[in-house]
Amino acid sequence: MGTLALAFVTRQWRRWRLRAVIAPRPMAFAGTNLQSDFETAKPRTANSGAKTIAIIHDFGLPYGQPTDAREYLTVREAFEVLAEIRAAGATTPLNIVLHTPGGSAFACEMIAAAIKDRPNTTAYVPYCAMSAGTIIALATENIVMGRFACLG
Repeated sequence: MGTLALAFVTRQWRRWRLRAVIAPRPMAFAGTNLQSDFETAKPRTANSGAKTIAIIHDFGLPYGQPTDAREYLTVREAFEVLAEIRAAGATTPLNIVLHTPGGSAFACEMIAAAIKDRPNTTAYVPYCAMSAGTIIALATENIVMGRFACLG
């Protein structure tokens, strides 16, 4: 009877410990909850007169199905983004929303060079900004990420 009770308690403790380890917890950095920062940042910047530029690409459909959406950052899109940055003016804050698997190195270097010396630039990464998206995000002054967002 003692051995069965010990086995039961041990099994329950392992289950409790596993739940404690893999349970979702809010990520914290310097005393702030990143998820709440991401959720509250958009209303805060909506009234500030900031220019929002979206660099959003499709990650593709399952099983290789064709899609009409752009999948990577291209030089043509970089020129469009550069035109939006230039039209915003030198003192207008920029918010750049990034969700991209990457793209042309030349395109991301052009965008990064255009925003790296500007004041008040913020990159918002709700889910994923890989490769070229990471370089663009690192060129901004601030990066606001979603709870499970990643750069790479």
